Amino acid sequence: MRHKNGLAVAGVVGLAATVIAVPASGADDSVRVIDDVAEALSLPQSASDAPPEPVRLDELGDIIPDSVRLVESDEIGSYWIGQTSSDDICLFVHIPGGVEVAASACASLPQFYQSGLGLTASEGDDDPYRAVEAYLVPDNVDVQEFSIGEEPLGPAAESRIANLIIVPPEHRGTLESTDLPLDSGELFSFTPIPREG
Repeated sequence: MRHKNGLAVAGVVGLAATVIAVPASGADDSVRVIDDVAEALSLPQSASDAPPEPVRLDELGDIIPDSVRLVESDEIGSYWIGQTSSDDICLFVHIPGGVEVAASACASLPQFYQSGLGLTASEGDDDPYRAVEAYLVPDNVDVQEFSIGEEPLGPAAESRIANLIIVPPEHRGTLESTDLPLDSGELFSFTPIPREG
């Protein structure tokens, strides 16, 4: 984790961000259009989509500023999606206050289509309200299929998109692996981030 101007930045290889974006074996790597798997990236950009000043897109995976869309804000942080110059899809978060944590996870389009993205970020202490666990899955994946034990997990309540999952603090680290057939006949393999400790 790098600290720069009072902002803790955790990139894809940082300790505070974890990428879950491994293609399923035998996956079809045919070319997909980003709008087909993450329609929110094609929404018009507004002034409210810009991340706050301490968030450095170049340090979070070289995310293109014009591609950024704010998709959720809650009592812990704000969540955006965006693209890199190499067309990777990224999910990134900013936890304001304290040490101003920003973290990202990015994946190529075929990886995202097969497995989605996941990230965790925290200030490093044990306060669950200064930490996040979130997942972004392609638009054609029904998040109602994911569960915490016997309880189905829906999208974030106020999210602008239906394919963002923000895990409540009391359930972090408890999502179950899920394999879902897609309309294309391929298999979407969701693997949650393992709980540390």
